[in-house]
Amino acid sequence: AGRATAQVRPAEGTPKTGSNETAAYWITQLSHDHYLRREKASQKIKELGPVVIPDLVTAMNQGDLEVIERAVAVISDFAISREPAEDGNAWVTLQTLAENSVGRRALAAKAAMDEVATSRSRQAADLLVAAGVFIGDGDFSVAASQLPVPFVEVGDGWNGDVKVLRWLEWVGDIQHVRISGKAVQGSVVRNVVRMPDLTAIAIVNADAAVEDEVFSSLNGMERI
Repeated sequence: AGRATAQVRPAEGTPKTGSNETAAYWITQLSHDHYLRREKASQKIKELGPVVIPDLVTAMNQGDLEVIERAVAVISDFAISREPAEDGNAWVTLQTLAENSVGRRALAAKAAMDEVATSRSRQAADLLVAAGVFIGDGDFSVAASQLPVPFVEVGDGWNGDVKVLRWLEWVGDIQHVRISGKAVQGSVVRNVVRMPDLTAIAIVNADAAVEDEVFSSLNGMERI
């Protein structure tokens, strides 16, 4: 007689293998009675990546305070641990929650946005300086006069990496930018004009004739 084949069944409480089912399972564990279980659930959800963000938002609409705070913390972690362009809409999700929610959801989202913005500002400064972009105080020429102000300069010291200039969007509290030499190009200006507090751009010592693309990129500024 043939041997009977043993059937191995998952232990009770073990999530199913599909990624969506796994996400759904661990999201239910965010409000578990035991702290360590809640901590494990948060970690497991982080490991699944930003694909779980829509499920987290749904859970926040239906869950208690613990679920709200842990879901927002996970979304915030996605925004901090990934580059802005690759965060799976984590930052946009926090903005939407802050603007369109009420009560604890809105407060938690706003606090998370402050944390993400602070983190990204630090990352931006480190990455831009490493790429040869100047960020600091100095004399900046405006309307035939020189002012001692904090400013950003993208010039000959810049290593030519346009991608790193995306981080300029997260450089706040600086109103002045100087673009010079090889950096006088449309791709540079398109990133510069996204700086949140920018009011003045100086374009100097261009290596070649300034192309129309450079000036067309300035159209997004209310005041040049």
